[in-house]
This record gives sequence, C-alpha cells and structure tokens, in this order.
Amino acid sequence: MRDLVIIGAGPGGLSAAIYAVRYKLDFLIIGKEIGGAINKAQLIENYLGLKPINGKDLVGLFKEQINYFKIKIIEEDVTKIEKIKNYFVVYYESNRIETKNIILAFGLNIRKKIPGEEKFIGKGVSYCVSCDAPLYRNLNVAVIGKNDINLLKKYASRVYSLKNIKEIKGDTVVNKIILEDNKEIKVDGVFLEEKISSQILIKDLKIKLDKNNLVIVDDNFSTNIKGIYCVGDLCSKSIIKQFSVAIGQGAIASYSIYKKIKN
Repeated sequence: MRDLVIIGAGPGGLSAAIYAVRYKLDFLIIGKEIGGAINKAQLIENYLGLKPINGKDLVGLFKEQINYFKIKIIEEDVTKIEKIKNYFVVYYESNRIETKNIILAFGLNIRKKIPGEEKFIGKGVSYCVSCDAPLYRNLNVAVIGKNDINLLKKYASRVYSLKNIKEIKGDTVVNKIILEDNKEIKVDGVFLEEKISSQILIKDLKIKLDKNNLVIVDDNFSTNIKGIYCVGDLCSKSIIKQFSVAIGQGAIASYSIYKKIKN
C-alpha cells in the first residue's frame, strides 16, 4: 500500500513528486508524457530565474531534476481509479497499485486537431497568450476559444475572435486561416484553446465539479473525496492555466498529504 500515487507527469505532477521525495513519502508517479503540454510551448520567458527557453528544452531540465532525485516515472496511461473503503486502486496499462492518497495532475483532454495545426506549432500556432503574445507585436492574429483576447490586443495590430476555423495554412510559417465558409483571412499567428475539460477517469468517484467542469478543491488542494487531491489545469483554483501555478499547487498537495500522514 503506497502513501501516494500521482497521476500525470506534467509540471504539477513532477513538482508533487519532488516534494514527495523530500517528505519521504512512499509514492509512485504515472504519466504518459513527461512535461505534458509544456513540450509544445514555442517560447517561455515569464518564469522567474529562467532565460527565454522553448518547451522541449525546459522539459529537458525537468528530466535532469527528476533524475537527480532518482524519481522513476511509469510512462503509461492510467485506465481506471477505483475507491475501496478507505483506500484506492489505480489501474494502468501494465499493472495496478493500491494507495491511500491520489493527486490528480493529468490536466485536461486534448481536443480534436485542426488541419495544419500540428505542422505550424511554434511557427505561428500557439496555445498560451500570456507566453507568446509579445511575439506578435504589430501583427495580425486569430483567436479560437476562450483565450485572453484583451491581452493580445495590447500587442497585435488586429485580433480576429472566432469560434471555429477549418484549416491553418502557410509556407514555413502561418500566413492564413480558412473559415468554415471557405473564406480566407491573412494572419501571422493563431492562438488555440488546446484543451477541454474531461473527467473520464474520475466520473465514478463522485468528485464535485464547478460550473466549468473543473475539480473543486480547498486550500490544501483536497477534493470532497478524502484522499483525493487535484492540481494543475483540471483544478478549480487554476484561474490562469500556467505551469508556474501548477508547480506551486503540486508542492502544496504533497505537503498536505505529508501533514495528514504525520498527524
């Protein structure tokens, strides 16, 4: 029986794992993609203490730190979480594990890709306004979803707010989008809302959600189900979806579990 299983190997999950090591918790971390969505970040220049860096290079630094702490990550998908009396069973692709506590750090599900999106990631396609808006100073951009349009307007010459687009096109970089009615709009960049809320793993656990289908947590990042915690983009306290926020939340969640076990 483990003290803790962390589900998700993005910034929140990795931070929780580092603090679990510090607090000498018996834990396991399971996540298919180390670093999560950070891998796709074009440029990160708003994290304290770091020079501007792209997502893949930052994830490389994450891995170095994980190796330093001798943390082994099971790079598999979790398929099921089951509550049995006062403990949980976490099922993943090759095995199952029993645990007293769980930290949900797997973020939100990726929505269906738009044609041309993958090709132009980092070449005009972005998922983070606060990260990349300065790159589009005096340029034309399109925004799809609930991204921060007001912030973009402080930098871009023109911002097109759209519900859907049919295709993203360009040569080496984005230069236009195709709308559903086949109308073309010339743009230099496209900001997309990468994720949608999904609770496939937790639907049977009776965890309370807010009106946006995000997991409701208290100041310790505990849910209404004793022993289940949530950090990162899936968490209701993540007012801004930033990895720096998730890192702090992961630290607090691990400390909360340590404090509970100690008492």
